Amino acid sequence: MSRAKNTRQRTRYSAAPRGLIRLPDWWQRLAHRLDWAGWLAERWEPTFHSGWLALTAVVFPLLLILLAFLFTPPR
Repeated sequence: MSRAKNTRQRTRYSAAPRGLIRLPDWWQRLAHRLDWAGWLAERWEPTFHSGWLALTAVVFPLLLILLAFLFTPPR
């Protein structure tokens, strides 16, 4: 008796490891940006005791939103 050979051809899959959760490209780009923002926040954390950096980080986006409302024509 001879052993039966496995003649089934293997299909080629991508090089992604097994168990990897496949997400859309836009989601991966967003996650990458959030990782970068988290790294930056961890790096800035020791300087938050001065108050200026924290104040700037909070006030600057609010100023941008205010400017957007000022320069957007009313409908």
